[in-house]
Amino acid sequence: MNAIFNVKRFGLLVKSDWQLNWKQNLLGFLAIAAGLFLFMMVSINKPWLVPEYSNRYWYTYNENNWFSYVMLVAAAYLIIVLLVAFREFTNKTTRARYLLLPASRFEKYLYQVLTVFSVGVILYLILWVDAQLVRAYIIHHYNLTEEVVALFEPFRLLTPFNDADSVWEAVTMGLIVVGLAAYAMNANLWFRKFGWLKMIILLILLIYGYMAIMVGFSHLFYPEATQGFNIHTPTVHIPGTEVPVFQAYAFVVVDVVWLMLLGIGFVKFKESEL
Repeated sequence: MNAIFNVKRFGLLVKSDWQLNWKQNLLGFLAIAAGLFLFMMVSINKPWLVPEYSNRYWYTYNENNWFSYVMLVAAAYLIIVLLVAFREFTNKTTRARYLLLPASRFEKYLYQVLTVFSVGVILYLILWVDAQLVRAYIIHHYNLTEEVVALFEPFRLLTPFNDADSVWEAVTMGLIVVGLAAYAMNANLWFRKFGWLKMIILLILLIYGYMAIMVGFSHLFYPEATQGFNIHTPTVHIPGTEVPVFQAYAFVVVDVVWLMLLGIGFVKFKESEL
């Protein structure tokens, strides 16, 4: 067991990485927080964009408006993972140095996984803090009335999941981002050059290929209801429930695929050579 995972050895690995990169990581998060704050301030603060509206503050902000910023942060998060996860593997010298660190392959991979998912949590918390600060500033600066403040709904940690019909659906929504992050982690493991670009192209091809297969099945089994490059999936519910079979299938796939991607990544990392 000690050859695979040792708490003390894993702690030393974490400590050495923090000592080397804590300033860079801190400055990066501060830059993201500042940039996101300014972007939200400009885009939400309507009088900044349209001065003639300076006497009318109808901030009808709700979960749908806030969701656009959630998508923006999620996209930024996945780009960061594509570029940063296993960045040592983009160069032969740094790859050899990283693989020779006094820690097992499992410990190194586990630390990368924990780091990637921690970054996602931190970015989401940055979004939440910035949203509170922007809303508080606008309310205070313009002295908005209680009626207008009531229309300016705050962003809460669970706001993106308000439209979910069940806990299962809400969890699956979160795991979509987790799955994409697990997929993005493989970029620098599988490709030495332009791994981020190749993984994006591969993802597009996979999505297009899946759609093409589904269109083919639609034409094969439901020719009367399928026209052109369309997918026809008749709604069939699980007996005794209101959950469509296809929806349940999609949820299950999303719920487990991130584990499969992490497993694939570990196998590839374990087979890496100096």
